Amino acid sequence: MKKLITIILAVYALNVHAQQVTDLSLDPNFRYTQQASIMGGDRLFISNSSNGAIYEYDLSTPNSILKEINLLGLEQDRISALHFQDEFAYFYFTDPSYFNYHKVVRRDASDFKSNEVTIVDDVNIVHTYINNNFLYTSDMVEIKRIDLNDISASELFISSDSDAEYIQNLTFFENKAYYSVYNTSDRTSTVYSSEILDPTNTIEHIATFDDASTSKILVTNDKIYFGNEFYDEVSERYYHTISEKDRLNQNTPLVELATGNGYVGSLFLYNNLLHFVANAGTYDDYTSKLSRIESTLSTPNEEELDAAFKITPNPNNGTFTLNGLDRNEIIKQVMVFDLAGREVYKSQENSVLDSETSLALNLSSGTYILELETANGVSRQKMVIR
Repeated sequence: MKKLITIILAVYALNVHAQQVTDLSLDPNFRYTQQASIMGGDRLFISNSSNGAIYEYDLSTPNSILKEINLLGLEQDRISALHFQDEFAYFYFTDPSYFNYHKVVRRDASDFKSNEVTIVDDVNIVHTYINNNFLYTSDMVEIKRIDLNDISASELFISSDSDAEYIQNLTFFENKAYYSVYNTSDRTSTVYSSEILDPTNTIEHIATFDDASTSKILVTNDKIYFGNEFYDEVSERYYHTISEKDRLNQNTPLVELATGNGYVGSLFLYNNLLHFVANAGTYDDYTSKLSRIESTLSTPNEEELDAAFKITPNPNNGTFTLNGLDRNEIIKQVMVFDLAGREVYKSQENSVLDSETSLALNLSSGTYILELETANGVSRQKMVIR
């Protein structure tokens, strides 16, 4: 169950960077979305806790009509979230009278019906997460993980340090876990990261928010996005802010992107733009709204670029030149990632590049991170394709 937080005023060390927020609309009867998941490019699947159903939304069509998915046999439970992993769809269930998860069921993603397996059934589960071949379950005091190839046993992943702390969110990027811890004594929310293989000995502080609870974290190749919520006991309503921080340079300040009513139920990228679902209303009567933040990404300034090499022109149409390399330097690897961390290009290993080397990539418009690995280490540049 979500912890209620009383606030009067939230104060952050934020730079305000107001952005246009576009309402993509959902059915006005849509209630309480805890997670939205993309499958197949433009297909967004959203949970509707008011009737325990999953709906499909076409992101490529503005104000798309929601299409209910026939789940065959799951309708008797409230489905609060859906997650895709490989060829499977994982359904997260809650008790209709309570918001805790109590069961995770896996089915084939091709039809949402066949090869059903119950992964876990535990009334103490508050949140669940999936990364690679592991299911992570949280009771807000500790997070355990279950090997999806052997669901018979679980192991401790991380735990809170005191009775005043609650683990509220968990997400993953590359080899790291990112999670938020809310402290009830000083009403702060702190976001940490740690190595997945050694979570207790590799903890790194990312950000701290006063008088707030971090409900969602999204990590991409160059940014970390935070969805923070505040609960006003007088109006019995949630309010939120969405902010970002440079992942590659932890010394940069937080930038506020948007504020509004409701708490953030989901954060995701589509076409390199940040989208979010906000659940607004009273505690027992939420209405969900899907929105898009326009142009949160910007072309890097000259001083922001890594000194090891330069991309010209930048922005470009997919054809560009790498400048500033040592002649005949051995390039171990050239890789390009989108802002969701997905690899979209990988060169042949141990290529020999001159001081000026041209590449032509068949990529859609958007912002990417080009990673260059040499014997001297790894350098990264932000690149915009138009």
